[in-house]
Amino acid sequence: MKLSILDISIVAFYIIAVLVIGFVMKKQAAKNIKSYFSRWE
Repeated sequence: MKLSILDISIVAFYIIAVLVIGFVMKKQAAKNIKSYFSRWE
């Protein structure tokens, strides 16, 4: 199976997006556990 540049870029973008979201959520949870969950209230 040969992946094109488009396929590789989509996978790379997804991995970077998941990492960024994870770090943002971690930072939010580190501030205050209530502020972490109040986002969905």
